[in-house]
Amino acid sequence: MFQDKFILLQQEGFLIRTLIAQGLTALRSANLNEKGQYYAAFFGLSIGLERLLKVIIILDYMARHELGPPTKGTLRKCGGKSGHDLLSLLETARAINSNSSPHPLATIQPRSLEYEIVEHLNNFGESCGRYANLDALESGSVQSDPLSQWSAIIAKILERDVSSSQKKAAYRRAASLAPGFARFTTVVAHDLDKKQLPLQEWLETPQMLELAASHAVVHIFRILCPLKNLLLEVNGQAQAEEHRLNPHHYAVPFMSDFLRFVHDDERMIRRKKKWP
Repeated sequence: MFQDKFILLQQEGFLIRTLIAQGLTALRSANLNEKGQYYAAFFGLSIGLERLLKVIIILDYMARHELGPPTKGTLRKCGGKSGHDLLSLLETARAINSNSSPHPLATIQPRSLEYEIVEHLNNFGESCGRYANLDALESGSVQSDPLSQWSAIIAKILERDVSSSQKKAAYRRAASLAPGFARFTTVVAHDLDKKQLPLQEWLETPQMLELAASHAVVHIFRILCPLKNLLLEVNGQAQAEEHRLNPHHYAVPFMSDFLRFVHDDERMIRRKKKWP
């Protein structure tokens, strides 16, 4: 016998998997000629992480309350003032008692690049990020721009994770091509900071973005893997409570099955371009 809770959690699992997988795929393929993919990535990842964190919090609550889920108001409080704040949800999940030492979420600390990515997705998830372009058009004033904010993260990834030899090779390729293109090419393009690109940078920047993209998804997996580990733990506790109450009426699916594509093989992650 499958209870309604089982079906609802299962449907949420399908949604979380799709959002996160589409977000990763979009981020991996995004570039200057596909800037829309950055927005698609931010939408998918911000909503997917929010729902994943909420499922973790719900399962932990169910495990401690005879499979009774939290009220809408209780869950909303976990998400800060808006009810959707990723950083507040992350801190709530971090406060969940864990049998693991250190806590599964101990690696996602302020000042880490992983935490900065969560902050970025949180800023995008609020209206100031999702509607940045429309708000700027309406107000006529400079707004916080999600592409510019992501550009700052890319700069850190290029500095920390990408080898100098790879960056020099990209520069040399652009420098060798620029003179030939200059005879018949006029560049009308802008980088993620809205700066108009001269010819050589137009040739070089997509290469740099591609180098950074493979490492960016690695940092996102460093967020997802700890969350998956915590999900496994609270999922098991909720299923143990399910078995104690009524082993023949299923209320809790194996939610981690929806994150089978999440792993810590970073070499494989860098090679992959489509998820799940």
